[in-house]
Amino acid sequence: LTRFEESVSFDGQRYSVGLLWKPGASPLPNNLEMAKRRLRSLRHRLARDPDKEREYADVIQSYLDHGWAEEVPGESGPIGRTWYLPHHAVYQGGSGKEKCRVVFDGSAEKTGASLNRCLEPGPKLQPD
Repeated sequence: LTRFEESVSFDGQRYSVGLLWKPGASPLPNNLEMAKRRLRSLRHRLARDPDKEREYADVIQSYLDHGWAEEVPGESGPIGRTWYLPHHAVYQGGSGKEKCRVVFDGSAEKTGASLNRCLEPGPKLQPD
């Protein structure tokens, strides 16, 4: 909890919290090609339904607009601590109108490593 509290910052508009890396976590391998393959597969599936493709693009654009995500220029980042997070669409809803939700896959693996395995799970906040 102390490491969490020490990583919290406030920029006047929103709070930001650093990732809680496990002490001694192995360096992450470069998973860029795996993430690109997953993205190509996602685009291929979405291209079959233009409405879903547009809705997914709108959700991603809203993440960018709100500052919840940002485009990474080139292939940059610290070696062993850079991970390209694969994502996919989940559609839910009824009465003819499905809502798109983007799901980020922190358990995606490259040579046995994943982002989730390198991060502390944090305290349990919900009762049993």
